[in-house]
This record gives sequence, structure tokens and C-alpha cells, in this order.
Amino acid sequence: MNSNKRIPIDSAGDFLAWWFESNQLHGKSLEVFSRYYSNYYNRFSGYLKKAWSDRHLELEDILSAFTKNRPMRCLDIGCGTGTVSLYMACRLMDHGRVRGVDINDDRLMCAQARKEILVKSLGSKIYCEFEKSDVLSISSDEKYDLIFLEETLHHLEPRRRQIAKIKELLSEDGLIVISEVNAYNLPMQVALLKKRGLKTVEKRVKSNGSEYIYGIERIVPARIVKNLFVDGNLRMVSLRYLRIFSSKIAGLLESGGIDLMAIEKTLLRCSLFSRMVSIHYNIVFIKTGSYQGTIA
Repeated sequence: MNSNKRIPIDSAGDFLAWWFESNQLHGKSLEVFSRYYSNYYNRFSGYLKKAWSDRHLELEDILSAFTKNRPMRCLDIGCGTGTVSLYMACRLMDHGRVRGVDINDDRLMCAQARKEILVKSLGSKIYCEFEKSDVLSISSDEKYDLIFLEETLHHLEPRRRQIAKIKELLSEDGLIVISEVNAYNLPMQVALLKKRGLKTVEKRVKSNGSEYIYGIERIVPARIVKNLFVDGNLRMVSLRYLRIFSSKIAGLLESGGIDLMAIEKTLLRCSLFSRMVSIHYNIVFIKTGSYQGTIA
């Protein structure tokens, strides 16, 4: 089985690439994982890998700035197949406690299988637990130093209640990192309109028969997210727009040897342009603290 040195835990991009290359997953876990990462599976290199890594720069900065004077408590909301949860746990090891929550049974099964592979491969315990739960059901008894949401906010409804609960779960000096789809991107809006129509909220039924409200890719601009989160106790630390090339376009252009990431970084220097063409944005909030990291 692979040793610690063969599992890269210093870069989120390299960590995900290891899962694509190592052939550790099998059966249903592999099926779920490959479907979840269908845009990346078997082609996670070049621009796609750089863009995925770039999307996690704020997270990397926070993990690097952590002082380790006590275990860092992390909550990954909408953890999917567990990549970020497991990465944080591997980075922090004894200095971190990670909780990944999701409402999808198959994805949680895959996340748990990946955790077991990591424990065996690393030869040590990692402090990461996965749980089937929605935000409103998470106990407020424990507070979290870092709450991470990647393409999760646009599914959370009723939105104001969900955000109020997320704020409640955050510790003093705690950070919220939100990575979302940019609603100012017109091609993205057209694609979502074709996919789901005008309906952005619907009622669904849990496995226990109870109903819940679900957002169907209800993306909003970063300014609205800021207005929803910022209050007397929470302030915005940073906002960054990122990624301008889709997977298909990147594949076509890279075949000609073009450095897409270099082009992207140049184009995104214009704030108005970046707001209109970026596919994603990352926004970070802090709760009544004085975070001294170097978030870009």
C-alpha cells in the first residue's frame, strides 16, 4: 500500500490528482467518485488542475497560517465525496478536527471509503468524520474555526435561515470560505436556464419521508452573498473572481500549447472584466477577529 510520501498533502490539487492516478477506489465508490468529478476524471492536468488548485488558494492560506496552539475545528458543508474534508484532515493531522456533512448517501459512502484508504495508506489516524445532515440539523453545541462551502450555498434553502445557522456555528475569530458560481457570468446563466428552467427552488423528500426545500443552482452575485453574511459580528476579508475557461474550451486551446492560466491571470487584473467573465468567485468572512493571513 502507498506510503505517506506518495500521498501529496501540501497541495489540494496534487491531493486530488493522487486519487485520479492511484487506482485506490473500486466498485460503487469508484462509480460515485468518477461521476462526481466527471469534468476532471482522466484529464486532470494542465489548466484544469491549475484552475482547481487556484480555487483553493484561500483555503491553503488559512491552513498554512494556522498556529497549531490547539486543534483547528473545521466544518465542510456539502462535502460531497470528501476531497476537501480529507485534505484538511491530512494537512492538520493531530492539530485538526474535520466534520464533513452532506445529504447524499452515495457520496458519503464514497467519502468514508476514501478515508479508510487514507488511514491505511498513511499508517495513522486522521481526524475526519462524515455525517448525513443538513445545515439546520447540525448541533450548535460545537463551534468551528473554519467553515467551508464549495458550490453549496446555491442549494441551501430557506437561505436566510441557513445563513443564520452557519453564523451561529462559527467560533470567535472563525473564518467562512465560500466558493460559488458567478451569477454575473452570462454563458453560465444561459447554461443553467437550459438545465433547470426558471424554477430555482423546490420541495424534496428525505429518506425518512420529511420534506425540505432545495435550491436548484440558485446562484447569486458576490455582492448579495456579502450583504447576506456581513453584520455587526461578521466582516468580509476578501473577494476574488477566478477561472474564465470552461473544460471544453480549455481542452481545445491547450492542444495548441497555450498557457491558459497565464492568460487568465492577466485578464483578471481588470476588476470589471473579471466580475463579468469569471466562472467562480471566492469570498471569505471572519467573525469579530483580526486574522493576519495573506489571502490573495
